[in-house]
Amino acid sequence: MSDDEQWLRAIQPLRVERLDASRDSYIALPYLKSTLARITQLSEQTAHQSPRRYVLDLLRDGYFIAISPFDEKEIVISQSIVLNDKSVFFWNPTVDFVIIASDLGAGFPFTGIYIAKLRVLLLLNASQWTANAATIAKFEQIRDKPFSGKVGDDGRIIITGDGNFAHHIWNQLGALDEAFLAVPHPLVPTIIRL
Repeated sequence: MSDDEQWLRAIQPLRVERLDASRDSYIALPYLKSTLARITQLSEQTAHQSPRRYVLDLLRDGYFIAISPFDEKEIVISQSIVLNDKSVFFWNPTVDFVIIASDLGAGFPFTGIYIAKLRVLLLLNASQWTANAATIAKFEQIRDKPFSGKVGDDGRIIITGDGNFAHHIWNQLGALDEAFLAVPHPLVPTIIRL
């Protein structure tokens, strides 16, 4: 992170705004409508209780394609961080645009968009399990540290585990099994059990 970015983060508080059907544009993001249309498509489930489209893309290809709210270009999203509250931040390091998935009970739909240079978090739904100032700060802290772990042959890592063993079996292993069954020939990532 540059000195200017650190300075801006220190003096400019995070602005949180909720987007709804009547407001699908934002002054500094001329192509937000296209971004939201793609996010909605990626967040759909293909059938009841099946993985969302972006999850299938991640398993099959190791990435999913989003649309930039700045210039309407396609962006390969292949980086992610999972926080302790189980919110997931997806991004491409070359674009200042982060997509947030949260709400385990709803199957991790996309719930927010974060634009760091504007210090704006745009909430996409009314879920109480979406990102906030604390999760954004934690994401930025982790993102800005270099990764020192071992990465599998295909470059992907899935981290799984829960403090409650029953939650791990019921919620995570079943979801991983169903997700791998839904993709004909998924790339096999490194799986780390916490």
